[in-house]
Amino acid sequence: MALYVYWFLLALVLLGLEMVTGTFYLLMLSGAMAVGGFAALLGASVTWQLTLCAAAAVASSGAGARVSSARRPRWPQPDSFPPRRRARS
Repeated sequence: MALYVYWFLLALVLLGLEMVTGTFYLLMLSGAMAVGGFAALLGASVTWQLTLCAAAAVASSGAGARVSSARRPRWPQPDSFPPRRRARS
């Protein structure tokens, strides 16, 4: 089989694992493997395939981390709560 077939099979396996686990990072890694597959399909050398795949993985993981941290709820700090009244003894 041609090398691009392995790239796309790996992308499909990661996509299936993402469906099972529900993590968004495996979806981004699956897209990076697809980028490597398209590079192989266009006839790039193995070095360029790996470089493009790694660059896509780093870029998508960095973007995903930035988006997920922006969506995190901002809980109030413990200092912002009013003080508790002490029970009389």
